[in-house]
Amino acid sequence: MGVSSGASAPEELVDEVLEYLEKRQFGKPIEITTAEEDVQFSLPKELRKDLKEAGQDTSNKTKRS
Repeated sequence: MGVSSGASAPEELVDEVLEYLEKRQFGKPIEITTAEEDVQFSLPKELRKDLKEAGQDTSNKTKRS
């Protein structure tokens, strides 16, 4: 049996589903990564402006390879 979850699925809920299945003899879960994601989104310009005015650094320090 396969179980997948999206980024918005609470990890606690996923863990509960896996525990439920394991207790019913479906076996121990094995995690398989099918894709690596590194998508980054900028903050909306209004938020960047407010942060800059508050003295916060709004630059993206994460370097993509």
